[in-house]
Amino acid sequence: MEKTYEVSATQIEEAERKIRSIGGTLENGKFYVKGVKGTYSIGGSLITINVESKPFLASWGMIESELDKFFTN
Repeated sequence: MEKTYEVSATQIEEAERKIRSIGGTLENGKFYVKGVKGTYSIGGSLITINVESKPFLASWGMIESELDKFFTN
C-alpha cells in the first residue's frame, strides 16, 4: 500500500519522534513500528509512504486510517 501526503517539516519531525517513542526505527528511508514495515521518501512538501508488511490481525484499511489521521490534521 502506498500513500502520499503533503506535510510540513513539523509533521515530519513529530512522526519521527512518535515512531521512536514507541520503539520503532527509521533509517535510510526504511521504517519499522509495531509490526508495520515499509519505506518512505520525502521530496519538498510531500512524503510517500509504502507499507510493505503488517501484522496479520491489522487490516490494510486500519493502517491507511492511522496514516490518514496522522498526516491529514
